[in-house]
Amino acid sequence: MRTKEPQYQICFSEKIIFSLFIYYLAIDPILHLVNAYFFKGELFKLPTPLDIISLELIIFIATLFLIISRTISIKKYLNFGTTYTLFLFVWIFFIIIVSFYDVIEVEKTNFWKYNYHFRLIICQGFIFIMLGLNVHLINDLFQIKKYKFIFYAVTIFYFAIILSSSILNPLSALYPWYLCGITGGIYGSDAFVDCLYISDTVALLLFIIISRAKNINIKILIILSGAFLIYLSGSRATLVFFIVSALIVLTIKILPLSIKEKLVFVAVLIILLYISIINIGLVELPAQYSETHRFRFNLYGILNDQSYIERGILLGTGLRELEEHWFLGRYMSEVIEGRPGTYIHNWLSFWSAFGLVPFLFFIFMIIFVMYRISILFINDLNSPIKEFLFLCSIFMIMSICFARAYTYHFIWFILSAVPMISHRFERNLKLRREGAITLFRHQNRGR
Repeated sequence: MRTKEPQYQICFSEKIIFSLFIYYLAIDPILHLVNAYFFKGELFKLPTPLDIISLELIIFIATLFLIISRTISIKKYLNFGTTYTLFLFVWIFFIIIVSFYDVIEVEKTNFWKYNYHFRLIICQGFIFIMLGLNVHLINDLFQIKKYKFIFYAVTIFYFAIILSSSILNPLSALYPWYLCGITGGIYGSDAFVDCLYISDTVALLLFIIISRAKNINIKILIILSGAFLIYLSGSRATLVFFIVSALIVLTIKILPLSIKEKLVFVAVLIILLYISIINIGLVELPAQYSETHRFRFNLYGILNDQSYIERGILLGTGLRELEEHWFLGRYMSEVIEGRPGTYIHNWLSFWSAFGLVPFLFFIFMIIFVMYRISILFINDLNSPIKEFLFLCSIFMIMSICFARAYTYHFIWFILSAVPMISHRFERNLKLRREGAITLFRHQNRGR
């Protein structure tokens, strides 16, 4: 009787990485949606002093302790790209620490805003660096049925919650749920849902699914259904960036295929362009609703869009402020001056917050990452991990160029993940699997 060979054994630290990956891309946004639509914002009402405690802060402090105590060795993760990424992250960390008293000296309540930004930029940014450094581990876990099942089960549940939240949206009593999505008046400020966070996590999960679909027609189907999910999530920028990123990858992958498959791709391209540019199902809506819907604008009326106008005003304010602090920057200046939220909605805000040198350093890293992943993906079109990182890189770079500010912590993922693609850590994981199988065979041979 033939003995079944053992699978690669997952250690406890690797399970933690996988758990964090699932938690921050699916479970945490699920909790936000459940709190807003099923508990009307009452689920997480904690006393204010406890707001300083968070999972990401605990993980950040615990990991630093393990590194300092040499329980965790970071040497195996270091190469040209990751070293520069970690150096830039530490630089940003010290700027934020030094800015502590400048941020809270005007109002003591600014401490909570400072704490929120610290958790978002440093703690969650650190977690996504950890995930990036272990991107091969995450990729390997998809070869194990148990972890693959967990990922898809949680992801499908997340997408189902988005559909349910759209149906439960109070606006759906007046208008079709598939036009309301998860945005609009919910149940008050306590039930606020960050549509940008939800939309971005949905896009990243869809990129994983797209990259692992082997058939080009399945990829197209996922993109079409995924675009609808992101539309329900409420972020116009994420919808456009998702479609553009997916189309770029499809275009590259479609070139070696047959004429028939190329014609199918052209048809889908027309459909996607219609979804992203023309009014999305709003043609027959009552006028009073079409005037307030987030997706109401068209290619010709964008200049009259209120969000577009407001962002233009914020850009002007931010540029004037940048002129005053162009070299060193001033972290959280919009909070210090009593106008929270009025930051530039692109990566110029990173310059304004942290100064010129970190900004130029970051631009260099982005160029390095985009060049590297482009070459790696084009040379190996059948690699799911390279396709996933290529999609993420295009999506995140467009995001910081046009829509996301310096609190966009997802960007640290590609800055650490892409340099790990050809790192020796990948070969070490393979050697561990091969070593386990070799040992098993050796033991059986001796029986």
